[in-house]
Amino acid sequence: MTDDDAAPTRLARRAHELTFSLNLAWIVVWAPRITHKTLVHRPLVRTLEPPTILDQAEWSLFLAAIIFVILLVLDRFSPVRLSLRTLAGMCALGGFPVLALHTPGYFFQTLAYEDRFAIARGWALCELAIVLICALLYYVRRWPAPNAASVLLLISHFGFWSWLTGTHRNPILEARAYGSLTLGFWFSLVFFWGFPVLGFLASLAWGLYVKTSEVVSPLTH
Repeated sequence: MTDDDAAPTRLARRAHELTFSLNLAWIVVWAPRITHKTLVHRPLVRTLEPPTILDQAEWSLFLAAIIFVILLVLDRFSPVRLSLRTLAGMCALGGFPVLALHTPGYFFQTLAYEDRFAIARGWALCELAIVLICALLYYVRRWPAPNAASVLLLISHFGFWSWLTGTHRNPILEARAYGSLTLGFWFSLVFFWGFPVLGFLASLAWGLYVKTSEVVSPLTH
């Protein structure tokens, strides 16, 4: 039995596969969904919401289930496990920022038509590069910070991108707009907080998987 088959590592890998699937599906589905602007009133849902919000959740869950099943089927192959310990972690950390920079008109609406966007993009790229370098050091067992500092770095990373892109929707203001007990309130929060929350959970699960796995990366040789 390999180290990757040990119970703690196997559980951490499953958590990583699940959160990675959800995060990747949310990113993949988002782009076409956001282009729909019409309002819809669905049966049994007593609120008017852009269909993009409901479609985002539905199609993301559907696609995430497919990705998760594929990962389970391919789990026995070493290249897949290696990719989950390397590329998947970088995708979790950088997927949301890369998408935001690729479609600035959606994420940087307050800066897209001003000269400040070029400055913000420069700082954003620097922050992303620093975080990815830290992730690489963590992967090759050269990251000196304790676990608490690593989690704080993840929170700061996704908090920064949430603030920069406007996805940090204030729950109090949303409750005033929709009412705290309505589905519109929860739909809106899930839609806007989906990127930073799922990205954070996927990155956290990746870090746990790497930590519990004792397989030494080829980069350390």
